[in-house]
Amino acid sequence: MENLINQFTQNQMNMLNVSNLIVALFFSFILSIFIAYVYNKTHKSVSYSRSFINSLIVICCTVSVIMIVIGGNIAIAFGVFGTLSMVRFRTALKDPNDMAFVFFVIAVGMANGIGRYDLALVSTLLISLVIFIMTKYDFGSNDTNDYILTFSLNITKGKTDIYKSLFKEYLSNEDLLNVHSQEEGKKMYFTFSIKLKDDKKINIFLENLESIDSVEKVDLLSTRNDIEY
Repeated sequence: MENLINQFTQNQMNMLNVSNLIVALFFSFILSIFIAYVYNKTHKSVSYSRSFINSLIVICCTVSVIMIVIGGNIAIAFGVFGTLSMVRFRTALKDPNDMAFVFFVIAVGMANGIGRYDLALVSTLLISLVIFIMTKYDFGSNDTNDYILTFSLNITKGKTDIYKSLFKEYLSNEDLLNVHSQEEGKKMYFTFSIKLKDDKKINIFLENLESIDSVEKVDLLSTRNDIEY
């Protein structure tokens, strides 16, 4: 009789664990899809990867399973994640923002794994709201200069300061970042950090700069997001 009771109790516990697993995976899947959507809508740098989006969902679900397996023991959880952190991944994260989203889905997965679905849901909504607000208002952006301008100047065709009158007309600020010469000093390569007086005239500025006979290879790069220079 006692064996039957123990067997029945064990079966009930197994069914309970399976049901907890299914519910945890369901919440992790739904919330991680929402987090992936937030990442997709707020990502601005050039390091966007579809595989990273998929990885966020898998990581969230996997962490939930790990938490259920270890019985929600936080001490063991940190030991497990400490061990996993020793693994070197072939693909490094290029954007610090990606690492933040990895921690985001890990936290949500841990909350689901210990059955705190309310905490997982509320934290997902609140953190996502913070991300959207920071993205909308460009929090942390540097408004000193907006663009990186590079071009070469053939000094055999004109003066070395032939572009300065054009800069004075269209730019409100300019900082020379780098200059070097090639072809035995016949060509000079300039790199400027610039800010336009009127962004609507950016095409006119570039056309006028390219129309100068001695100016070649004009290139403009926006620095309003995450460009380091």
